[in-house]
Amino acid sequence: MAILNQFQQYSQGENTVTNNVLLMLSNLYEINPKYYEEYIKGLTEDTDLYQVIPTFRQQVGNRGNGIIDGHIQIKASKIIIETKLHGLEWINKLVKYSKSFDQNEYKLLIHLSSTRYSETEIEKIVNRLSEFKVLGKINFQSVTYQDMVDQLKELANNYQFEHYLQRLNEHFESYCLGMGLMPKSNNVLRAMACGQSYDLNVKYQFYFDLASRGYSDLVTLNF
Repeated sequence: MAILNQFQQYSQGENTVTNNVLLMLSNLYEINPKYYEEYIKGLTEDTDLYQVIPTFRQQVGNRGNGIIDGHIQIKASKIIIETKLHGLEWINKLVKYSKSFDQNEYKLLIHLSSTRYSETEIEKIVNRLSEFKVLGKINFQSVTYQDMVDQLKELANNYQFEHYLQRLNEHFESYCLGMGLMPKSNNVLRAMACGQSYDLNVKYQFYFDLASRGYSDLVTLNF
C-alpha cells in the first residue's frame, strides 16, 4: 500500500503541479506565517523587502502632522508564479505577467521549472522588467523544484520540533521526486560492475563498459 501523501500524485499536468506548490505554501503559512516568510526570503534573498507579519509600533510620526498612538502595518505584496514542468517559458510571455502588478506593493515574479534560465537570460528578463518604471522594481527569480525542496528542508532543519513542518517537508520532497520534477541522481549512488577491466580502470583512471550492456536510470538498487 502506498504511503498517504497530502499531495496527489496521479497527474503531471502543469495545473496540478501548480496547485500542489500553492498547497505547500498555503500549508506552510497555516503552520506558522513566520516560516512562510522565512521560506520566501530564502528563495529570493530579499531579507528586508518581503513581509507578511504585521509590525506593531506606537508613537509614530504622522508625516509631520501629529503623533499616532498605535500603528499596525502589513506591507502590500504580490507573488506571481509561472509553472513549467521541465522547460522554460518564452521570455516575451513571461514579461507580460508584470501587468498584473500594482505600483505600491512588493512585486515578485517566479518562474518555476526543473530547469533554470541561464545568467544571460535572467539578465535579459530583469532588464525587460525594468522598463516598467511606473510600477517600480519587479523582482524576478528563476527557481527549480529542487530549490523549493532544498529551502523547505533547510527550514525543517531549523525547526526540528515542529511536527507539521517535518511532515510537510517529507511529503513535498516525496511528491517532487515521485513526479520526476527533480533528479533522483542526487540521492543515488550507482555501482557499476568492472569484472576483468578493473586493473585497466585503476591504471588509466577511466571507466568503460560494453555498449551492448545498455544503460538506464530506471534500474536502481536500494540497500
